Amino acid sequence: MMFPQVSSVFFNWMDSVQMKVVNRTAVDFESQEDVLDITTFEAVITPMKSKDVDRQPENLRIWKWWDMWSTTDFGIDTVIQDPSGTQFRVRSSTDWSQGGYFHVTMTEQPNGL
Repeated sequence: MMFPQVSSVFFNWMDSVQMKVVNRTAVDFESQEDVLDITTFEAVITPMKSKDVDRQPENLRIWKWWDMWSTTDFGIDTVIQDPSGTQFRVRSSTDWSQGGYFHVTMTEQPNGL
């Protein structure tokens, strides 16, 4: 089955986004962050619709949820950081690469986690 190439639809909506891919580990009972990669990709990031947030696990509904339509795929539990220092954890990634994009859901990480 041939999947339609729809990446051109997002052409005028997407912006170039630069994010750091962060790895956080515990060292001597303190959190240490290492930047694994700084990547630039095309994406649209929007707040998740409230009806979709209601479908998330109950203990995670209080977090800020985001949808990202991107040309780049990120693995689940990847932590990415925008230039202002806000960190997001990838919760799911749907592969629509045959259509030219990936749908990524992520939560905004509370400070200190």
